[in-house]
Amino acid sequence: MNRHYQLYFLLLFFGVSVLLGACANQVALSGGPRDEDPPQIDEEASIANYQTRFEIQDIELYFDEFVDLKDAAKQIVISPPLEFAPQIGSRLKKVFVAFNESEVLKEDVTYVINFGKSIRDFTESNELLNYTYVFSTGDYIDSLSVSGSIQDAKTGEPSEDVLVLLYTEDRDSIVYQERPYYFARTDKEGNYRINNLRSDTFKVMALKDENLNYLYDPGQEEIGFLDTVLFISDTLTTGIDLALFREETEPRYKSYDVINQGRARIDFEGAADSSAIRVIDSIDQLVVHKGQDPYLTLWYHPRSARSIRYEVTRQGVLDTVTMRINTRNVDTLPDEIDLLTFGFDNKIGLHPAVDLNLPFDRPIREISLDKIIMVDTLDKDTLDLSMDNTRLPSLMATISSDWPQERDIQLTLLPGAIIDYFGRSHDTLERMVRIAQPEDFGQYILTPTSSDTLDYVISLLKGDKKLTQVIYSASNPEDQQKIVFDRLVPGDYKLEIIVDIVSNGRWDPGEYLAKRQSEEVYNVPLPSLRPNWKEEKDINMQEISVDQLQADRSPSEEEEN
Repeated sequence: MNRHYQLYFLLLFFGVSVLLGACANQVALSGGPRDEDPPQIDEEASIANYQTRFEIQDIELYFDEFVDLKDAAKQIVISPPLEFAPQIGSRLKKVFVAFNESEVLKEDVTYVINFGKSIRDFTESNELLNYTYVFSTGDYIDSLSVSGSIQDAKTGEPSEDVLVLLYTEDRDSIVYQERPYYFARTDKEGNYRINNLRSDTFKVMALKDENLNYLYDPGQEEIGFLDTVLFISDTLTTGIDLALFREETEPRYKSYDVINQGRARIDFEGAADSSAIRVIDSIDQLVVHKGQDPYLTLWYHPRSARSIRYEVTRQGVLDTVTMRINTRNVDTLPDEIDLLTFGFDNKIGLHPAVDLNLPFDRPIREISLDKIIMVDTLDKDTLDLSMDNTRLPSLMATISSDWPQERDIQLTLLPGAIIDYFGRSHDTLERMVRIAQPEDFGQYILTPTSSDTLDYVISLLKGDKKLTQVIYSASNPEDQQKIVFDRLVPGDYKLEIIVDIVSNGRWDPGEYLAKRQSEEVYNVPLPSLRPNWKEEKDINMQEISVDQLQADRSPSEEEEN
């Protein structure tokens, strides 16, 4: 075979090998970019939107791709509300609304079906936001609107998924008895807008409708209201903002939960009150209420009880409840007492003028001070300790001493130093306690002024934790002085100022029937605190609302104005 044929066959073999290799290495098809577009309405195939002289018929909406509905019962809002719930669903590319055969539409009324975020495509779940279908039983479509925002009356945070309700009557009882004429839901930012309104006078309410019945259930749901009726006559009425609150009720018993053998939890609606229950069995028991918790903790001796009876008031009637204790299904309380984390920043340390609080996981009945040893790790001196036992039983033990500054103190609790409510003790417990110096801390010196005669509750907060509070009374000349918050760990703080209209030293929510709004609450940021530093600030109580509005404005709003 000559060289030409050899070269020919060599090239042919190489070409076939490359072709076979390419066939063996298969590459998946990319299919193009991911679909990120929501489904679009096919107006030609769908029943016409914005119809007038509408008569009841099935509403069929077609889209350019397969769709389904998510959370239809929650997302889809029909305003004014219908007497009977329609059937709403989807199939392939269609969304349909089928009216109940008993439904009778109101005359000369514009209806709006807002689908919220319920419509999405089937493959990628892209949502079609706030698509609305509008029709009128009269000769024209109403075109007026109202908008605003809803926020929590205490925190000022936006309230999501709240109903904003418009009524054509101004009766106070209407919110308990009848569904609204128009309504809408707030978004994540607490904003709402109700479109296609007629020119009229409306009663305006906000409702956190927990049971979806469009009626107000006092004590169980949050409510807000506009002080006056609203007359809508322009194309858009804006800035109708409401503050949402839960009306305060007497403590109402809900249920109990046995946490373990020795501890149970009794839950209430609203604020819990230790006087709201009375244990009627002759058992050794202790009821503890901590802070603003909506529950009580009932400590009891498990050996003496398989059930506990106590009296509570339910719906105004004194009732006896039997708490069943199933020892097989309930964990036993750990045998040994546990010393919990200190309530101060141990990296900086305890202020030398402050007592040391020792928090425990259960109530303490006895403390043997001679079995509590605290040693200065630098010079090995044992500190002299004192303690007030008059507050026992308690979840906290408080130790006093003449603390040395800038020292690490070794705390040792010998067995038997602490005897808990059940007569149990612990093995040797050891902790290190850092004692700081006064220069490690800072203080705020506040000078409040006011031209009114109201009371104010001024609380100091670090993050969400309330550290302390004082009462400032503008009507009392003795209160016209400086307020000092000292021994503070360096960092960022703010003030919570409550306009205490009721003069009871705390925040009070509104009362709907009394037409009383919630007490106003303002958050005032303070300059960041440094070690060994005094920050002084004048606070004009009449200007805090203006300062609050300025603090709440976004940078974009400030630039625009």
